Amino acid sequence: MNWDVKNRIINGSLDMFHEKGIKNVTMDMIASELSISKRTIYEYFDNKEKLVLACLELFGNRMKEECEKKKEHSANSLEFLLNVFYINVQMFRIVNVNFFKDIKKMFPNIQSDVKKKELENIEIFGKILQTAQDEGFIRIDYNVEILKKIFNMMVMALKDPTYYDFTRYPFPDVFWTNSELFFRGVATEKGMKLIDNFNKKKIVT
Repeated sequence: MNWDVKNRIINGSLDMFHEKGIKNVTMDMIASELSISKRTIYEYFDNKEKLVLACLELFGNRMKEECEKKKEHSANSLEFLLNVFYINVQMFRIVNVNFFKDIKKMFPNIQSDVKKKELENIEIFGKILQTAQDEGFIRIDYNVEILKKIFNMMVMALKDPTYYDFTRYPFPDVFWTNSELFFRGVATEKGMKLIDNFNKKKIVT
């Protein structure tokens, strides 16, 4: 197996999926864009679903690397959470919203794995939120388990097309507005100051 060719196919396909969505990208289009034969693609991936799965693995690894970098440079847990959520905002600005919709519609097996990962991430979010509370950034009169469930419901609402018209309100802006409102609603005075400083830094950079 030629790993350079395989990685080129995965990277190139992911870029195209991000730009156009999955449904709108065919194997022929990928072959043409990468200047390789469709047969070569099928030598590495029996079908589109396996290619999408490989692309999602790459996408997940990229996001994980970015989060690890932010963790190293975050002074506390709340700052880390804000950094992670802003990474997602930046990602949503370059990824076609159909990318995630197409996975749900076209590949139920992959969607099942995505759902499991989302639930794992909510649990991780709850643990970091608990640490932020211990550090004095989140109000102690709030139960973190309840906050975790409330935030999860907010995320689920974002996936419901009846809540927001994303042709009028860009998804990244809606996501960040919801996230910031959540954190401001649960933050202590110390936490509010951190959020204000984060926003000033975000705007400058």
